[in-house]
Amino acid sequence: MIKRVLISAILTSVLCFSSNLLAYSGDGDGTAENPYQISSVEDWQELMASPNDWSSSFFLTEDINLAGVTLTPVGDSTTQFTGVFDGNDNVINNALVNQPVSNCIGLFGYVGSSGQIHDLGVEDVNMTGCALVGGLVGFNDGTLIGCYTTGSVTGTSNFFVGGLVGSNGCNWNEYINDGGYIIGCYATCSVTGEDDVGGLVGYNNNGGELTDCYATGSVSGIDEVGGLVGWNYSGTLTTCYATGSVTGEGFVGGLAGMNYGSGTVADCYATGSVNGEHNVGGLVGLMGGDVDVTLTNCYAAGSVTGEDLVGGLVGFIYMGTITDCFWDIETTGQTTSSQGCGTGKTTVEMKTLSTFISAGWDFVNETENGTDDIWIINEHVDYPSFSGYPSADDGDGEGTAENPHQIGSVEDWQELMASPNDWSSSFILTADINLAGVTVTPVGDSTTQFTGVFDGNDNIITNVLIDQPGDYYIGLFGCVDSNGQIHDLGVEDVNVISLGCVGGLVGRNYGTLDGCHAVGSVTGVSFVMGGLVGRNYGTLAGCYATCSVNGGLESIGGLVGWNDDDGTVTACYATGSVSGLQLVGGLAGNNQGTLTDCYATGLVNGEVIAGGLVGYNHLGTITRCYATGLLISQDVGGLVCACYGGAVTACFWDIETTGQTTSQGGTGKSTVEMKTLSTFTSAGWDFVDETENGTDDIWTIDENVDYPKHVWSLVDFIGSSEVDFADYSFFANQWLQTNCGASNDCEGTDLDFSGAVDGNDLKIFTDKLLQ
Repeated sequence: MIKRVLISAILTSVLCFSSNLLAYSGDGDGTAENPYQISSVEDWQELMASPNDWSSSFFLTEDINLAGVTLTPVGDSTTQFTGVFDGNDNVINNALVNQPVSNCIGLFGYVGSSGQIHDLGVEDVNMTGCALVGGLVGFNDGTLIGCYTTGSVTGTSNFFVGGLVGSNGCNWNEYINDGGYIIGCYATCSVTGEDDVGGLVGYNNNGGELTDCYATGSVSGIDEVGGLVGWNYSGTLTTCYATGSVTGEGFVGGLAGMNYGSGTVADCYATGSVNGEHNVGGLVGLMGGDVDVTLTNCYAAGSVTGEDLVGGLVGFIYMGTITDCFWDIETTGQTTSSQGCGTGKTTVEMKTLSTFISAGWDFVNETENGTDDIWIINEHVDYPSFSGYPSADDGDGEGTAENPHQIGSVEDWQELMASPNDWSSSFILTADINLAGVTVTPVGDSTTQFTGVFDGNDNIITNVLIDQPGDYYIGLFGCVDSNGQIHDLGVEDVNVISLGCVGGLVGRNYGTLDGCHAVGSVTGVSFVMGGLVGRNYGTLAGCYATCSVNGGLESIGGLVGWNDDDGTVTACYATGSVSGLQLVGGLAGNNQGTLTDCYATGLVNGEVIAGGLVGYNHLGTITRCYATGLLISQDVGGLVCACYGGAVTACFWDIETTGQTTSQGGTGKSTVEMKTLSTFTSAGWDFVDETENGTDDIWTIDENVDYPKHVWSLVDFIGSSEVDFADYSFFANQWLQTNCGASNDCEGTDLDFSGAVDGNDLKIFTDKLLQ
């Protein structure tokens, strides 16, 4: 990802005062040291209407929603934007510009060679123009860093239409090669035009440079149509990629429709489908124009279809050099590339490190010919991707603890998966994410473990399918290091299949998981599989799993397959069914660490060594735990089947529901006794309002109705084991006593329960509580 030190080094001062003093809402005089502050729709309207200020410096202080605002571009062919616009990692939403017969259309119309825009997101954009149309900039001769666009961009006729920029590089009026730099930017826009149409840039002209950029949106046009760039004319593309589908008639490519003149493309790839009539390539449609035009260290993997001059890598080349490039002959559907350029490989070969190392590509920790460490690969699972780029960030956050990267979309999660150099950063999940249809690979592996902090923010990731039956350390997160932390994250409708060391959330954990859960199924072939974590050396607290866990030879558990030395599991539970050959347990198959205040209720089915809570306890410690699930095995224990050393203290199992009267540790009780408070308080368990040995208040019970439950997992305070109005009233009363005193005197506040409690009071209370 682009660091702020890089931005500081690149950005320079721009430096003139505005000749008219406008009513921008914040402080500032437009200098580099004291830029104008843009914080409202009105401020943006002032900016649009003030060409004399377009050479000044600006600072966006917060997100702005431009829905319903009539917009005109900032900067045009008469008065270019030559100032500095610092987006400050903020977002401009709902920008609509509809000028179908005009050119230079974008949020910014024309950015001059000294103009700079950085750290700006433009979301739900809808741009329509004739030519030179972009989601952010119509024509760019300046510098763009760390910007992105989402939405749609349309060119009605003529040429140069891109998701971020219509045309980039070379002063359009004077044909001077003095700008056009785009660094660390991306677009997810759908892009439609006629000629020179690209997912990021329509036309990259004479000296225009794209570095660390990508595009994921669909692109359609007539000629010169590309997933990233429509026509790269004597420009440079480095460490860029495109994944969107591309459709056109001629000169159609997954990355670029044409790479022409002395155009240079290095360390790039394309994986989107490509469809055209002639000059159609998985990476580039047509290549030529000058002997200096080059492709180096690139690949293509999307399906390619066409009628004439069609190639897996390049549709047609009549001049230039292609070096150490590849395409997937299976996924592209093409066994040849123009003039025999590039090398076709099978999918297995394309996912094998040695294919690329032998060609001299720079891979992390595998580089012998350079020090750039450009590429990484999750070998045998996915194609090569870029090391530490792009940043797993939707436009907000720096990855620090104080300002974590924000993960709010499928695209963000895909970037996180592809960015091992970011796996030591901090993240926050800002919304639920549905990964249905997404190829999911683990975040963190045995080479680069996840050492960062992931705050799930009580959000959920759904429909996670990971099918890697030949690999170890598989889960949404593969390997979490001792410094790694994951908290308040739910994974639901998960389906994980692996050879071993597999979990619904984490394959192997040395770190800390707090307030996490997994729902779905986990399937393994050999050893160590758990509903939440495969093998645990770290800490699990306040977590649960309701996954069915199936298959495997040994160490199979509803929550954890193997809780190893130093592994600690506290106040957790599992309810899913568990089946396997041996060392099978409702909570943990094999325990060598510490289990405290936990329970399991699921069916346990094992050939031998199967326990309601733990199959095999090997020098482990189990304290204040219980099990109630039915056990089916030849060698079974109601709580623990086999115990080699260690200690089992103040633990119980239900002899009726488990069907077992014996266990290697613990005390068997009837169902009635298991639903009686005194059974547990007499053993020193910490219950709400009943604690004598501590103040944690770990447990609660709906006596004579249900088994003990964790306080953190329930909002059922009183009544019949169901959440109802009585629980709500009880909670409201507790809140009022805390916030309004024993007399419930909330007069003069927004919340007043002095009269009868009615629906409106409950709404006010709920809103206040959520705040």
